[in-house]
Formats: sequence, C-alpha cells, structure tokens
Amino acid sequence: MSTHEVVRRISGDERHAMDVMVGAKVRGRMAEKSVTQAEIALVLGLKQQSVSKRLHGIVPFEYSELWEIARRLGWSGVSTMLAEVETSPHGGGSAAGPVTRQYSDILAAA
Repeated sequence: MSTHEVVRRISGDERHAMDVMVGAKVRGRMAEKSVTQAEIALVLGLKQQSVSKRLHGIVPFEYSELWEIARRLGWSGVSTMLAEVETSPHGGGSAAGPVTRQYSDILAAA
C-alpha cells in the first residue's frame, strides 16, 4: 500500500490533526537535540521554508521524510515517533491517540 493510499483512508480533519501533532513532536525533539530547520532541510533535500510548512502541519510529511527525520533525531523508526506522539503533551494530548493509532495500524497493514 502506498503512502497516498494510507493517507486517503484517514479523513481530512484527522489527517490535519495528525500533521499538526507530528510536526509539534518533531519540533520538540529538534529543540532537545539542537537541530535546526536548515539541518533537516539539508537531510531531506528541501528548502527550509518547505520544512517549516511540514513542521506546522500546513503540508503533510511524506513517509520517507519522516523516516529520515526519525533517524536524524534518534528515534528507531517512524512507528516509535508516532508512539511518542500518542503519549506526549507535544503531540496534542489525549486527542493524539486515536489519530496516530489509526495511522500506525494502517501503516502496519501495508
């Protein structure tokens, strides 16, 4: 199953909420590790402005981008990152659980 097929299985509101929560978690981890948007942009081969839009939920991350970010910021993988989003105040509190769990379940089935 492609990333685009995964994204289509999640409603628009849930998808946007997930994008915002994941971006917030990544921003928090970037701050902890003293990693800049410019450094992430270099890793992803994007402009800093494109990274900023992803980090604020304006544009969704591609799965491959999340994989590279997870590696750069010390997560063992995207599923570990998403699990932290579910339980983290950076991830949006209790509303994060159902959205990221649904996303994780779809990815696991792919």
